[in-house]
Amino acid sequence: MSRRTKWVAFGLCLLLVSALWNPVSVQATNVGTSDTSDIMAGADTDIAISNVKMDGQQAGEKVTVSFRAATDNSNRNYKVTNITKIVPVLDESFPFETDNEAYKVIHATVSSVDASYSFTARENLETGYYPVAFTITYDRQAEDGTVTAYCVTKSISVKIQAKEESASSDGDISLKVKSAPSGTYGKNCDVTFQAKAKKGKILSVTPVVTDGFPFETEKDAYRSTTSKGTTSLKCDYAFKVREDVVTGYQMVSFLVKYEKAGKTYEVTRSLNVKLTGKKSNSEGGSNGGNGNTSTPRLMVAGYDLGKDTIYANEAFTLTLHMENTAKSTISNIKISLANEESQFVPEDGVGSTFIESMAAGESQDVTFQIKPVSGLEEKSYPLVVKSEYENGKAEAFSAEDTLYVPVYLRQRLSITDVYLTQDSYEVGDMVEVSATVNNLGEGNLYNVTVYLSGDNVEESASYVGNVEPGKSGTADILAKATVVTDGAHTKNQMLITYEDKDGNVQEKSIELDLRVKEPVYDNLEKVKTSKDHSAMAKKAGIVIVIMLGMAGIGYVVFRRRKRKQKILDEFIENGSNVE
Repeated sequence: MSRRTKWVAFGLCLLLVSALWNPVSVQATNVGTSDTSDIMAGADTDIAISNVKMDGQQAGEKVTVSFRAATDNSNRNYKVTNITKIVPVLDESFPFETDNEAYKVIHATVSSVDASYSFTARENLETGYYPVAFTITYDRQAEDGTVTAYCVTKSISVKIQAKEESASSDGDISLKVKSAPSGTYGKNCDVTFQAKAKKGKILSVTPVVTDGFPFETEKDAYRSTTSKGTTSLKCDYAFKVREDVVTGYQMVSFLVKYEKAGKTYEVTRSLNVKLTGKKSNSEGGSNGGNGNTSTPRLMVAGYDLGKDTIYANEAFTLTLHMENTAKSTISNIKISLANEESQFVPEDGVGSTFIESMAAGESQDVTFQIKPVSGLEEKSYPLVVKSEYENGKAEAFSAEDTLYVPVYLRQRLSITDVYLTQDSYEVGDMVEVSATVNNLGEGNLYNVTVYLSGDNVEESASYVGNVEPGKSGTADILAKATVVTDGAHTKNQMLITYEDKDGNVQEKSIELDLRVKEPVYDNLEKVKTSKDHSAMAKKAGIVIVIMLGMAGIGYVVFRRRKRKQKILDEFIENGSNVE
């Protein structure tokens, strides 16, 4: 056999092997959207998106979006065979830079594709959720065997944090004091409090020195209290009160530096300090008479909301710690609550209370049952505390304090229409479960994802996206049956996770009655459609082709050697006859 013949045979074997092997390929093109002008629009349920993952969320930085796209063949009179192409949709809502990654096209000829894009978020994005759409092209086989190309567009919601904003939350850090610190002009004032982190670890606390700082700018005014990272940091400061302070409560601010999720943030938190200044000629101020306003003598020294979280349309108890800072008794005290747009209403219909009198330096607690109205946004709302009272000469005075109450919207969901396509499955079958996620609350459900896991199936997930109040989302999950249902292997569940506006994850789960039995191997139709059998058949085909090629080469070599031997034998025989 000549060398040329051997190389030709070897090349034919390689061509046959490559024809049976179809890897997924990734190609960067100069076309930002898929050319689907000659491709028919498919059904949205033909393709399922699952295993959605995000890495990064800052504007101007890299944001990696990963997901799995898979064909869905449940309850159809046709078969969705292979995904052939995935490409981002570069429309006006696309929140990323249109660089090489945005133009990347993923080519494939398989039923399930794990896609990943490392985009760069645009610099000017505001904080919020942005839809990222992908056009997915796939083949659909009709009952008569005809294969036609179709395409669908699937969207994924991506959270982006504005570049100029911090990812910190108003509720991350708080300052706690047992009682309001107090001091007198020209003397020392001890300010002791506990800095607490609801999320993250506190690194340092430093006084904020401004023109209105009521203490002398020396020693402790510039001292930082530090730690290696703790959720509760005790802070002790010995300040000296300035000579020119005015009697009353003043806000003292502290800069708190803390770490959360691997990043460092800084927030400013304040507390009230009771200060006594030099005596003036008139204790109540120069303005007397009915309706006059002076430097407040009745102050809100502190308050308590009674709950960690205040929800819209749910009542809570507001406790005000009132203190008479005057040097004499005040009487006929009326304390009332007010807000400009009626975001809060009194639960009992009364928004005021009356105190007969308070002696100098006396403190009393006043409580109100109030409720935020429904329909509010998730943010802090001002609540004004108005005080009206009289001194010993029946002169009227008034004061106002403003509290800021954070209001949240309660998230509630239900899962309905849970449906298994079969009563039972065999090991190796693809289990399909569908369910409807209903938003029964007042706030959005962000990044809703449904997971299927348990003793009898492989773990799988389906990304639903954002669900607005009063609306529903549908989840379709595909997972392989792996273990027979018996004995201890009987528990399977569907887990639904979702986020609030701050990215806090909550979850809800339900049990599934999923039955898996031993496979029947003489079921030819199952063997024909099984993913595992198909892979084995493909590998077996490759081996057979290689063996046939080698056998062909061996047969040719054997025939040529046999022919040479025959010619040699005839030559020897003829030669002996000549003699």
